[in-house]
Amino acid sequence: MLCDRLWHNSSIVSATTTQQAISHPGLPSRCPPNTGDTPDQDGNNIMCGIELSTGGAAGAITNTTLNYTNNDGTAGRTGTIASFPATPGVGTFVPFNLQAGDTGIRTIEGITLGTSYGAAVLHLVQYRVISRIAVLDTFVGGEVDAISSGFPRLYDDTVPFLLWLPSAATAVTIHGQVIVSQG
Repeated sequence: MLCDRLWHNSSIVSATTTQQAISHPGLPSRCPPNTGDTPDQDGNNIMCGIELSTGGAAGAITNTTLNYTNNDGTAGRTGTIASFPATPGVGTFVPFNLQAGDTGIRTIEGITLGTSYGAAVLHLVQYRVISRIAVLDTFVGGEVDAISSGFPRLYDDTVPFLLWLPSAATAVTIHGQVIVSQG
């Protein structure tokens, strides 16, 4: 997936298993609007995940929850990560599942790590997906271009990053490129 990194928080204490409050500053004005063409800060189709920049505990990590306000402005919502890789490597990224019926996150109020992540350095990342590509088989490339992707809009100050969410724990090497054109 080609994504836009909208917000990043590096103050999560990886060994604290009680709720940690988050002072969310609000999203930048480049979220996809619900209607019309003007970007906003409502959180439409904005997701959140945990990213590791230093590996964590060697053991089962379960029941991580995120308290958030959804894109409609409803507070007190809960996102979950039921399980995290037992021996996560640097760069591991696991998205939260949103509460049923929700389609985006406007603000984050807190996170609770159900299990200690040991000495991991954790980051909460809010992002929007710009484009997706399916990798169907080993050594079979896939591609998406401006036409097949529907000309996704990159708002001013977009922070693009590639996100790979594998279906298995097998180590892989990813090759990719992004070409941007301004009109």
